[in-house]
Amino acid sequence: MLIRLHIQNLAIAENVCVSLTRGLNIITGETGAGKSLLVDGLALLRGAKADAGLIRDGNDSASVTGTFKLPQSSAVWAQLETHGCLRDSEAPDEVTLRRVLSRTGKHRSYLNDTQISTRVLQEIAAELIDISSQFENQKLLNSDTHTLYLDEFVETTELREKFQSTWQGAWTLISEIERLEKELALQKREQDLCQFELDQIEQADLRDDEWAQVQRMVGLGQKAVHAARLTADIRMMVSDSEHSCLSQLSLCRRSIERLLKLAGSEKIPLGIEKIDEISAHVEELLQQLDSTEDVFRIDEHDLQESLARSEIYNTLLQKFGPTLDHVRAHREHCIKTLSLSNALQEDISRKQKKLTQSITASLTQARELSQRRAAGLSALSNSIQKALAELGMPRTRFLCELQRNSLATSPRSVNAETLSSINPDEIETFLMLSRSGAERAQFLMSANAGIAPQPIERVASGGELSRTMLAIKSVLFEDGAMSVFVFDEIDTGISGSIASKVGRKMAEFCAKRQALCITHLAQVACFANCHFIATKALKKGKTVAEIKVASAQERVHALAGMVAGERVTKESLAQAQALLKEAQGELSP
Repeated sequence: MLIRLHIQNLAIAENVCVSLTRGLNIITGETGAGKSLLVDGLALLRGAKADAGLIRDGNDSASVTGTFKLPQSSAVWAQLETHGCLRDSEAPDEVTLRRVLSRTGKHRSYLNDTQISTRVLQEIAAELIDISSQFENQKLLNSDTHTLYLDEFVETTELREKFQSTWQGAWTLISEIERLEKELALQKREQDLCQFELDQIEQADLRDDEWAQVQRMVGLGQKAVHAARLTADIRMMVSDSEHSCLSQLSLCRRSIERLLKLAGSEKIPLGIEKIDEISAHVEELLQQLDSTEDVFRIDEHDLQESLARSEIYNTLLQKFGPTLDHVRAHREHCIKTLSLSNALQEDISRKQKKLTQSITASLTQARELSQRRAAGLSALSNSIQKALAELGMPRTRFLCELQRNSLATSPRSVNAETLSSINPDEIETFLMLSRSGAERAQFLMSANAGIAPQPIERVASGGELSRTMLAIKSVLFEDGAMSVFVFDEIDTGISGSIASKVGRKMAEFCAKRQALCITHLAQVACFANCHFIATKALKKGKTVAEIKVASAQERVHALAGMVAGERVTKESLAQAQALLKEAQGELSP
């Protein structure tokens, strides 16, 4: 139960504090007097979007504080422990929620003076506050809401949440598997390249000692080629050409011989022996040249093998080098990449097994949801139709139907390969599931005899939506699941005897509950257990709202004003007293 609500510096509320009672708390007052401030404050406590524009002019912050008295059986106590919040030692059966708005945009939320996140505030407040406003009534136009109400009625809320967790877990696994499969495809291409390169390296059988020997052999081969070219040049100059040394020496000797013949007995300084001596030295040079060629001569077979091995070494060094250590490091990278790819495939296999289990579990849970929903359709329809009759809609037909999902309406698709290990029939059924299960509930209504029920969003007026919401809540929340129910102008579009029926229904609804209701109708307000009046006044040039509990006399005048308008007459006062007497008579045990 909400026992106290304190609002500071919110819009025209400078300092509003109200203490609520059990049962029906009614707020009345002229338009713009601040009746909706309490609803706005409770909406903020429920975690509604905080707007710094709501802060009263001249202030840097605003706050809303709600104090709730809870039974020991309330689920909120466990939530306090979960979020590390302590009980109030002076009031151990009370919980306080506070929301502080700041012009800086740094809004804060508190639970028993412990700061909490907006998400936690919403989680806690969902157990404490239920608001029905014109905006909230519009949710009846959304079939997702119909499904939630049906699940509340047949007590499958916990099963639905379990299904949603399983179903969402399955889709999470599908997303993970598809991501891993794409990653595996990329790795497969890299794996193929790594396998090719690893085979190259392995087949090469690289060894440091061999590489040194190959380099030495290739070096010798290069020297031998150069040496052969040089010795060939020398041999050419010494003996193997027309103008070689030996040829020139031979010509020279013949010319000297002719000179000697010409000289006869005359002595000349030239002699054959010098030429012969030089020729002997050149012949010796040729012999030494042969020995020199032997020094550079290597085995041609060994050289060809070394050249072939050198080409293998150099190819790998160019790709993965510049050293053999780099080639070996790349070999280890290839081995690691291949092992990672294998691990990825194993991860996919594990997730596919989990996916199979999750899909089977979600289908089982969806079937159970469907069965329990189908079993409760008639009871829900009859209960709400009965409640609508009590609210002045006796000819209204109300139906709740289940609409099965289909593949055509399924917004999701999946790669067939991802689900290749799963039974095709199960896949098709699973793909037709949504967050609500295998179907959605649809409320249909007909307010006139002889007209078939149609979807509520097509036929319900604003007043009918308000009464339908009250009917639904009177059916769904028989045990008072919420701490305080808030009805903001639920009397929209009604008057007269219908208004009296709505007031009476709200009084019945609040017999074991607490509700806060804003109304413009005396026929509703007269059923209040506690009547608040909202007024406004000028204070230092600024409008200030005040909400106070009406005395007995003030209450009569307030009801009379609602009956007669601006001018209160004896007749309207008498009518107000009659309304109160009748209402109090109905409320008396």
